Amino acid sequence: MAQLLKGNYDALVWLQDELQQSLAQALSAMNVYLDAEQEESSLSDCIESLYQVNGTLEMLNLSGAAMLTAEMQNAVKDLHNKRIADSQATEDAIVKTLLLLPNYLKQLNNDFQDHPLLLIDVINELKTARKEPALSELDLFSPSLSIALPESITPTPNRSVPSLTVEKTKLGQVFQVLLLNWLRKQDLSSLKQMTSIIHYLRVSSSQERVCLFWWTAEVLLQALENDKTLVNDAKVKQLLGKLVPSIKQQSLSGESVIQNDYPVELEKRMLLAIARCNSDAPAIVLLKDSLKLHFFDNRQHIQGMSDNALTDANSALLEQLQELKEQLNNHEHDQSLTIELCTELNEQLKQMADTLALLSEYEASNLLHHQVEQLDVSIELKQIPDNDRLTALADALLQVEVFIQSTNKSSDDDLLRTTVMSECLLELSNIKETLTLINQSGQYNQDLRETEQQLILVAGSLNMLTQSRAASLLQATADQLNTYQASDAEFTQSNLHRLADIIACAELYMEGIRQHGHADEAYLTDAEFTLENFDSDAPLDTPINTQSVLSASISNQQESYDTPQPSDAPELPPSNDNKDLDFSQANSDVFQHDIKDKAQAL
Repeated sequence: MAQLLKGNYDALVWLQDELQQSLAQALSAMNVYLDAEQEESSLSDCIESLYQVNGTLEMLNLSGAAMLTAEMQNAVKDLHNKRIADSQATEDAIVKTLLLLPNYLKQLNNDFQDHPLLLIDVINELKTARKEPALSELDLFSPSLSIALPESITPTPNRSVPSLTVEKTKLGQVFQVLLLNWLRKQDLSSLKQMTSIIHYLRVSSSQERVCLFWWTAEVLLQALENDKTLVNDAKVKQLLGKLVPSIKQQSLSGESVIQNDYPVELEKRMLLAIARCNSDAPAIVLLKDSLKLHFFDNRQHIQGMSDNALTDANSALLEQLQELKEQLNNHEHDQSLTIELCTELNEQLKQMADTLALLSEYEASNLLHHQVEQLDVSIELKQIPDNDRLTALADALLQVEVFIQSTNKSSDDDLLRTTVMSECLLELSNIKETLTLINQSGQYNQDLRETEQQLILVAGSLNMLTQSRAASLLQATADQLNTYQASDAEFTQSNLHRLADIIACAELYMEGIRQHGHADEAYLTDAEFTLENFDSDAPLDTPINTQSVLSASISNQQESYDTPQPSDAPELPPSNDNKDLDFSQANSDVFQHDIKDKAQAL
């Protein structure tokens, strides 16, 4: 797969409503097809909506979302052309994806970036339903290996190299013995000594590409120390064995052998394993930041539905729960429960548990699955559940009801946030129109008291949503305007540009809140910097190109802000490069065991 381009997440904010509307139309068309005895014309409408979504996503370089949409298109086309053997599985996969994708798009931003690996399970579910071969993770993973290494990793001529207690030519054999010992005992000592060998090879390398390879191997070994799930992964253990030939090549013939015949496949597999690591150890975070390997970190957050679909599903579940409670109560009082009714009741509970799992309500789903297992035992033994069992089932249904109602409350909070933010954004839009008219007239020293009041109004609304930093920014901006009004100071074109910059940054921040519930704080930082220098005539050296903001507002064209993020990645602590690397025990093992036999065993 080709190297992925960075998605345009600022432009996504502006096109989000259009995408959500097209996906809602696609879902509506799909529901018509399912409810109207397979009305094929609705599938054409669904394909058309997905075509529009896919074109927009490709334009924004959102390759993962675009790939998923294209796969949906293919599935709907195959349904339309009757090329699907298992239409039920395909229909379920399409509906599930149409429920998931809107929520996924809402979460995307510069911190939560799109990647095909985030969606590989859903993509493969659609492929499997169509009897197409599934994609592997390596098919979708193409890291850029031509990067500038961090300062703490970059090879330097004056870097000191630790001394060895064994011959350099025997490092490959020593690593083999240590690896076999670790595979057998899972001991930390062997793992640390293997890390020391790789560390020696890294700091003794003068070529950046070779240094990157050994840095990756070193971090993989550190990941094994910090994440026990990797220890149990057989594929990761195989990767360590594949390091042995490279260790021997460099220790015997120098790093030029690695440079000329670079093990790209091994490098990719090691990076993919590191991407799966859940540890936030500084060395691991530094590598992930440098090669942009955080996609798996966000994977757990992508499940879910759009707000409207989630609210509808929860309402339907509450109705179904109420019916089940009434049935259970009636049977408990009139003793009319039979094995057949128990079987029917159990089937309803299974369906509800599966629906809750789809909604990511795993605790409630597990609670119902436990009740299903208990009823299964009674049905298999042809025994009517006693009162204690029925009471336990009723309690479980009550707990599930509480779970769903709490989810609905969260949905109501989200609706309030979206509504208030929409009103605030409308006020900011009115302010932008006012500034546009002032700029066109060239009369910059006009009365801005109405703009001041609008900013105060928006600040109050933001305070209600506990967005205190954004509220303080807009209140301070209003105070700045009030100062000009009170002092009769001249309001210049430069002031107008700065005011437009502040409004644009606030608007981008608030769009993020409205769409995702969170936003990039860098927008507020830029706006605060602009406000601090409001009276300065000197050009502002801010991360955002502020001089282009006003022209974007005036021309009503989409402006993309590529905000360079300051590197928060921690630098590696100073390494003990001068410390001698003592492999005496492993060196002794080299001569006590037959290396060839051990290599064959590995």
